[in-house]
Amino acid sequence: MHLPVWDVPNTMMLSAMVAAVLYNPAAGTFQEAAISARKMGDYEVRIEAGGAEYLIQNRSGQQVNFTYDEDGEQHLIYSTKSQFFHYRPSLNQHVAKVSENGGLANEIFAASGHLPPVVLGFLSPQGVLTLLDELSTSNDWTRRKNNRLMLEEGVGSSGTQLLFDEQFRLVAAAGKRFPHSVKISYAPLTTLDPGPPQTSSMVARFDRNVDPPIYADEAAQELGDRAVHALENLDQAAVSILDSGTETNIYVNGRTIRQTDQDADWNFDGRTLTVTELATKVVWSGSCKPGDLVDTVAKAGTRVDPVLRMMMRRRSFLRPLFSKAEVSIIGEITVEGKTAVIMNVEAEDAIHSVIIRRDDAMVLSLSSAIRMNDGTTAPSSSRRFKWMTKQKAIEAAVESIAVPPGYESRKLSDLGS
Repeated sequence: MHLPVWDVPNTMMLSAMVAAVLYNPAAGTFQEAAISARKMGDYEVRIEAGGAEYLIQNRSGQQVNFTYDEDGEQHLIYSTKSQFFHYRPSLNQHVAKVSENGGLANEIFAASGHLPPVVLGFLSPQGVLTLLDELSTSNDWTRRKNNRLMLEEGVGSSGTQLLFDEQFRLVAAAGKRFPHSVKISYAPLTTLDPGPPQTSSMVARFDRNVDPPIYADEAAQELGDRAVHALENLDQAAVSILDSGTETNIYVNGRTIRQTDQDADWNFDGRTLTVTELATKVVWSGSCKPGDLVDTVAKAGTRVDPVLRMMMRRRSFLRPLFSKAEVSIIGEITVEGKTAVIMNVEAEDAIHSVIIRRDDAMVLSLSSAIRMNDGTTAPSSSRRFKWMTKQKAIEAAVESIAVPPGYESRKLSDLGS
């Protein structure tokens, strides 16, 4: 698909249209339409094409919000010259990225996968000018019924028809140049949402397998959503997890992660993995792909903790627990001088008790009981969490692991052989 070229000077487009008037009486309409497009400023445009509806909200080219439906599901795109968000309300999830040099149209096109050219054109006034310029290059346009607001190129189904309003804004198009009939309506831009809702979760990719919970009331929803959100997109964090008398320490600092437990101490920076086996006093070190991390660590007799796996994906370990579950607040307690809330989470296959610190919504405890076939429950796990917040301590913890005295250094490629 041809994407509009945004950097064609407006004066060149208008010059071409003015010259075309000498050869084509209909070119005057395109000239007026180009002048109208240059005056658009802030605008809201609704486009119907091929049975689909698209909403474009543009604030002086500094921010473009774009709404469309795909397979019956609404998508919202918030795009500025520096940031880009793709939000899906049904999942309450959004993908974020830095806007590339290709421009807003290319970003939106890449996110949506397919868009009619006329929709791409209306993403900016310059894009509208480009669209009009491409249409006006033909000398075959005529005024239909001698009306300067109705243009026609060719005859019947092999031709193209355009309709403009009294302000020379394109309001309808059909025929050979347009795969689908197009209707366009305009409205003043009033409000413009700055981005996805605060309660939405930023994810690397959308996950259809996670459904929203069923909250008992607004208080449960407010705290539950905050708790889920607090654990997602953690770029720097550290936590000690106490589980059945064993302690696991997890550190995340950007791409670098570290985990220590009773069996091993390992560190991974996205390229190099260093695993220290405490029982054998062997240090394995070498290159490792992120996709091989779980299996490679397992060869050393340890594992990547499930909480760390979720943190590596920038996901909250609460989200799958809350999926389709009935979530309610059942009490409050004081933990280390701070108020914490006890939440009851009743899922189809288990019942969870989650203690959440009220001020920052961080999880302090998670206990689970499995539902048995006879309706009873059986305790399965209980974990306590202690979060570290000091930045320098976290950064120091994830630094490369030195080989301790008395330990043997070996190549990671030899692990498991």
